[in-house]
Amino acid sequence: LIGFGQCGLTFICVNTIGSYSCQCPPGYLLNANGTLCVDIDECLQNLNNCTQPSQRCINLPGSFQCECNSPAFISTVNGCVDNDECLSYQVCLISDPSSAFSSVSNLSLLVMPLISFTTKLQFNCPEYSTCLNTLGSYKCACDQGFRPEIRGDIIVRCVDINECEEQPDACPRSAKCKNRIGSYECECMPPSIQHGLRDCVVNTSCPNECSEHAYCLKSERPDGAVYNCTCDVGYAGDGAIACLRMCIIHANRCFDQLVLISSKIFLCFHSIS
Repeated sequence: LIGFGQCGLTFICVNTIGSYSCQCPPGYLLNANGTLCVDIDECLQNLNNCTQPSQRCINLPGSFQCECNSPAFISTVNGCVDNDECLSYQVCLISDPSSAFSSVSNLSLLVMPLISFTTKLQFNCPEYSTCLNTLGSYKCACDQGFRPEIRGDIIVRCVDINECEEQPDACPRSAKCKNRIGSYECECMPPSIQHGLRDCVVNTSCPNECSEHAYCLKSERPDGAVYNCTCDVGYAGDGAIACLRMCIIHANRCFDQLVLISSKIFLCFHSIS
């Protein structure tokens, strides 16, 4: 019994035949002058089994317990596991419960509280970057086409790389380079034609030579590829015999012969002013 006989309140009184003894309970140690039982700090004295990197020791009166190193690790039925900071989670938001009731014609009506969800992020990575989970932590990496701006050892932002300025040979000589956020495109100039996003090709498979202001265009069909002469942008015609510049009435004037194409579009056979 604790606190009975000649033992103090921090001792355990142990009855013996014809006498008794005072002992400290488990997890306690007699102080230097033998008058008090003091708690043993198992964490400070390394008298614990919290040996995993994912754990930390918490001292308790007369004992200790192992807890997961939060937020780097989370507790599960299988022990402490790495917390994937790159994952987002949803938090349920409920409106003020006091506003969940309303009175109409002296009748109390139960109104369902407003429930909404908001997405919470466990990581803090800048725009145009990706969160990469690591054991007990995470790191940020800029997406392809972006360059990191670093302060200390932290990426504060990801800056777009202008491939057109930094890579003179990013596009073929027959194409114009256009920078895009995180990427770039190659705009092929006639007579070259687009092949994918960044390749330009010159087709020579048309049966006859194309006319001026036209190029050979490949069209995929179920029965195979077909090559046709196609007029450049701003020109109209069959592509094989002639491609004539188009002009919009009231926007440009043709001094020479006009051919009506539609109610507003004409073909100018010669010069335009």
